[in-house]
Amino acid sequence: MRTIIWCQPSLFVFFVVQRYWQARHRVLPMTAIILAANVLNLLACFALGLGRWGFPNLGVRGLALATVCSRYSMALAGLAYTWWKLRPASLRLPRLDWPVQRQFFRLGLPAASHTALEIGAFTIATFFVADLGAVPLAAHHVSLMMAATTFMFPLGMSSAAAVRVGTFIGAGQPERARAAGWLCIGISIVVMSCFALGYVAFPRVLLRCFTRDAGVIDLGAKILMLVALFQVADGTQVSTTGALRGLGNTRSAMIANLIGHYPIGLALGVVLCFLCGFGVVGLWTGLAAGLISVAVMLLRAWHSATRRASQLQPIAAGEVV
Repeated sequence: MRTIIWCQPSLFVFFVVQRYWQARHRVLPMTAIILAANVLNLLACFALGLGRWGFPNLGVRGLALATVCSRYSMALAGLAYTWWKLRPASLRLPRLDWPVQRQFFRLGLPAASHTALEIGAFTIATFFVADLGAVPLAAHHVSLMMAATTFMFPLGMSSAAAVRVGTFIGAGQPERARAAGWLCIGISIVVMSCFALGYVAFPRVLLRCFTRDAGVIDLGAKILMLVALFQVADGTQVSTTGALRGLGNTRSAMIANLIGHYPIGLALGVVLCFLCGFGVVGLWTGLAAGLISVAVMLLRAWHSATRRASQLQPIAAGEVV
């Protein structure tokens, strides 16, 4: 933690650059940079974490250092690409328009809160699982990694929905904005349904990619059934969040995640885990219920906002929805 915390500034820089080019419909350069950073991270893990090729064996700290190096390389590559494409005349920053900065804050703070609430719910769940023992914690962690991996596809569709819906709203084409949002949501549902079938059909095969411990595999297989249950809901909620962002609505996702993950998801999970004696499976049952409730709330918000596409108007300069 003392090592990897230093990569935070690089993430802030890269995420801003990445979203800027996404909004300009140029996603391949940033994707190439991320892929290259993953290769660099892998090589650096071998070198610093395992002491290969004459490098010192730093163990876990070396793995963290490898991540820091790869993330700063990613940020520098993103800045270099941006400089090359924009070719600014000098390094002098333009004069800030403070009303515009306040609009960024009003849109960005709920979006950041939404992400923090969602990740925070699963982080708190990990704290609870840690009290159950090493095997439940290992099964929980592996299942969480697998769920996070499949989550990347609808997360990408979420970014696409935000860009396309926002573009069509700004162009005064509300019908196309509505169609773009539903298309991204529909694609996410189809793909996550396929992932869900994979978790149901091959849970033990997938878990053996991470561990040979029979106890972890047995418990992980039960958790993956719940992961399969909420795959469609997870894809729906994140892609709908992106579509709502395209409308300038970042508060609905924050409110839905606050309600769905805490008084519903975590509360139910804790009761099933500790009071009913279902352990980590009970906790994941609560998390699944929370994600499903978030998806339902956000779908209702999107349907309500786009029910009459003719009422969707372009966002005027300086206006915040």
